[in-house]
Amino acid sequence: MKYLVRKQVLALMPEYAISRDEFHKAQRSQSTLRNALSIEEKYEILLSNFIEFEQTALTQVLSNAVRDLDTYDKFFENRVALNARLVNFLSAARLYLDQLPQHMIGETADESHARKERLKAKCADQYDAHFEYRFMEALRNYVQHRGIPIHLTTYQSRWQDGPDHRYMEFSIRLVATREKLREDGRFKANILAEMPLEVEIPHALRQYVEAISEIHCFARGTIQAEVVGARDYVESLHARYAQLYDKSLATLSAIELDDDQRLIKSVPLGLEWDDVRIGLQKRNRKLANLTKRSVVSMTQAT
Repeated sequence: MKYLVRKQVLALMPEYAISRDEFHKAQRSQSTLRNALSIEEKYEILLSNFIEFEQTALTQVLSNAVRDLDTYDKFFENRVALNARLVNFLSAARLYLDQLPQHMIGETADESHARKERLKAKCADQYDAHFEYRFMEALRNYVQHRGIPIHLTTYQSRWQDGPDHRYMEFSIRLVATREKLREDGRFKANILAEMPLEVEIPHALRQYVEAISEIHCFARGTIQAEVVGARDYVESLHARYAQLYDKSLATLSAIELDDDQRLIKSVPLGLEWDDVRIGLQKRNRKLANLTKRSVVSMTQAT
């Protein structure tokens, strides 16, 4: 067997030999980076769906401030749009939470198992700590099998006192009701028992996202040292090759050849997609106090 690092192109290119252990370390490093990217990608999908739900609600509030919501057809259309966005978010949350454990790989099977168990415990802690987490999980199951999540939609307006003038504030209430969920007969009984008469969906959703963010940062931290080591190792292979070839390192790969110089396996060593992971980590930091944030659009008098 022969192990090399070289560019995967038809032209004759420089190459350097590596050991069997180095080749396998390159394989493990790329696997580690792929798993780290998968975690960030699925979290990005979840947050994008959360933002889309919030944007849909805000757009409807603005529309109601400019145009009267005066037909049932328009009201129904708005309600369907909000439910669709919420269903999309709940599906994204389930995808994220269900698939997250498979990315908690370690150097050994025992380490992978231990990481998955710690992650399971972290999820259980968030579930136990927040009614909103428990409620949104039960609501997702209800949506998947039984009905729609938003039972009451109310557009509101009221005068507020500003520093220089009074102004009209427009808002929207999106509610899931205990009565509606009880009528169904299949909603999770213990969650129903602790549920108030009405649950404000936006508040519950934001608390749920906060809890998932806590889980995500825990998962990210669990594999962080391994991810940094994997990135450093691939960069070291780049640096060695750059001494032989001072142009683009695109298509650089670690290659396994048999005794007749036939390709057995190739491991791409590109890092562009890992740069995307780093960018997602910087953009999607831990979400704290999301339930205490408010987005306001108001014109001040001059």
